[in-house]
This record gives sequence, C-alpha cells and structure tokens, in this order.
Amino acid sequence: MIGGLLLALLLGAPPPDAEGLLTHALRASVEANFRGLVTIVRSGSDDGQAATLSVVQSNGRRWLAQVVPRAPAAAPVAATLARDDADGLAALVLSNYAVSLQGDGDSVAGRGTWRLSLAPRAADKDLWELAVDRASGLILAADRLRRLEPFSPPVMVAHAAFESLSMADPTPLPDPSEAVAPPPDGLPPQLPLGYQRLPLDPPAYTDGWSVLTVSRDGPTADEPLPALPDGPRQRLNGRMVALLDHPTAPAIAWRLGRERWTLVGDQDLTVLRQVASGLVPRQRLGLLSERRPRGWALLGLAAFCLIVARVLHRHP
Repeated sequence: MIGGLLLALLLGAPPPDAEGLLTHALRASVEANFRGLVTIVRSGSDDGQAATLSVVQSNGRRWLAQVVPRAPAAAPVAATLARDDADGLAALVLSNYAVSLQGDGDSVAGRGTWRLSLAPRAADKDLWELAVDRASGLILAADRLRRLEPFSPPVMVAHAAFESLSMADPTPLPDPSEAVAPPPDGLPPQLPLGYQRLPLDPPAYTDGWSVLTVSRDGPTADEPLPALPDGPRQRLNGRMVALLDHPTAPAIAWRLGRERWTLVGDQDLTVLRQVASGLVPRQRLGLLSERRPRGWALLGLAAFCLIVARVLHRHP
C-alpha cells in the first residue's frame, strides 16, 4: 500500500486527492455506462449470506436483477441523478465521514484500484473501505466495518464487489412496469442524524453513503389487498410488521388499510426498526382494532348487547 504511494511519487504521478477521488467516483456512478455482476456477502452466520446481482447502467438509469438466489423479476431504479446531485452527494459524504486515501487497492474484476477509507464522524455510523477503479472511477468494491464495542477494532459486517465488469455503450432500458406512490414529503421521524432526501422515486434518504428508501403500493387486479412478504413477524406500535433480513437489502414491511408500506436500507434491522417506529402509526386498541376482523368484532358486540338486554329483562 505505502509502496504504491512511493512508486507513484517516484514515477512523477502523485496519487489523487482523496476528496477529489470520492467526487470523481460518485460522478462515475451516475454517468458511466457499464454491465457487470456484483456479489454481496453479509456476515453474521456460519457461511454468511450471499447474493449475486446483475447490474446494467445506461444514460444514468440502472437496472438490477438478482441472479443468486434467483429472484422472479428485475427491479428498476427509475430516477436519474445528475452530475450536480453527485457533487451534492460528495459534500454530504464529507459532512458525515472523514475521507482518506489508503493507497493501492486489491485488483477487482481484473482492474487496478485505489483504496479509499470513509471514517464516520459520529459513533453510531459504520466505517467503509472502498476500492475505486483507476481507469473509470467506478466504485468496484465496498467493505462495511462496525465496532461491536467502543474502542474495539472494527469487524467486517458486509462485503460487495464486482465479479465481472465491462464498460458498455448506452443501451435502452425498460421502464418500470408499475409506478410506486411516494410517501409524504419531508424526512421520516427517527431518521439517523446526517441524512438528507435524494430526488429519487421512490424517495431515498442518505448520509452520502448509506441509503434508506420508503415506498407504498396499493391494491391491484391480481392482489386486491397487498399481502406482507414472507418473513418473521413482529409487533411495532401495536401493528404487525414483516422483518426481511435480506443479504442485499434488509427491509421492514407493514400494511395500512389497503396499502403496503416497505422500508428498505443497507443498514441492519435494528436501525430500520428505529426508523420504522416513526413511520408506523400506533395501533389503537379495542374491539375494532386490526387485531381481530371487524365483522367478528361487530358480531361480538351485538351478542354482548343481547346478553345484557336479557339480563336486564329478567332482573328489572
């Protein structure tokens, strides 16, 4: 690592400025056209949880399809971020993280890299180690590290890297098949400090690196009442929510009336649950609560009134 820095200096090509390299990397993530396979591994189990995504980006739009484990369909990222958004994102990263260049990185997908470190300015954020492609500026790999105890050495909790990458010409991408209704404007309550909203659809909230999105979808012809996805259930503010500890994007889903709301992020479920606690309305308890079907509640109330009427008739 240090040898690479010294070699660059001896050859008359000084290493890039860390903040400039970060801005260049975020611009490339918006502007570059490419195709590749990305593997994401999360720690926490004996063999880790892994997933492989096929990624295509063209003219600022990105299309993701999960390959392993196989998903039923691809998922589009519908919005386009402009260069100004990337520059603003870099400023947001710098306000939440101290960025430093660590020298030469490992080869990723056969490409040489620079290694960037993002050290959080707040104790509740994770440390990131990035591998930035020397040629294109794309971020080819990212390691997420977390201190399990104060002052303890950070341990890796997630690793993402390109297995293969080709810089491609712009190609048309299909439009999303369904529009997702956005939640109200403004930042969700309980959002971690340092987050801002991005001009994406569905809306996204970021501290410059970590991302949260919240969306809702209503009934369709095939699904008159959107069901909660499979996964462990838990009560939050009195309502039932589904917890999805997915290797690429943990999520929490809940239902309000005839709509299903979903909160997705690259944080762990503890952070998502904290944010969801400010989004999920508190369930009112009583006969007409969600804890029992309304028809049964009304029937029970009618039976109770009938019993009371009979008792009063027998004992005037």
